[in-house]
Amino acid sequence: VADKIAELQNAIDRQAGPVEAAASKLLAEGHTGRALDELAEFQTGLQDSIVNSWRKFGHFLIMKYNDGHLNFPTIANTIGYPGWWIETFNVDSSIEPKWGKPAEAPPSFFTLYGPGPFACTRSLLQLTLASQETYLAR
Repeated sequence: VADKIAELQNAIDRQAGPVEAAASKLLAEGHTGRALDELAEFQTGLQDSIVNSWRKFGHFLIMKYNDGHLNFPTIANTIGYPGWWIETFNVDSSIEPKWGKPAEAPPSFFTLYGPGPFACTRSLLQLTLASQETYLAR
């Protein structure tokens, strides 16, 4: 999801510059109505595009992870659970109920191997800073 956010933000940043420049030129020439119309048309088209992109991406994610499998690029690959998750909840062959409880330290598998290949390790702060750097660089 973080990559999709960055992709869409970069697309917005690339598209907005020329449109804003054209609108500024129209405003300077006294064509306020045309400038506002062009900005409104751009914004409406942009919003439609972003919503459609997220909708398509959502459908893709549902397909990719449907039925507890990884279905892209090949179908029905087993994902399983990270070792630390299994350790945290004391998963074993027993069918007796087990109750999760707060731990004083991370599970040993988490300490040894980290969060796992499908866990997102980039923080929201890192994503925000990267987005701002892209915006300021243009």
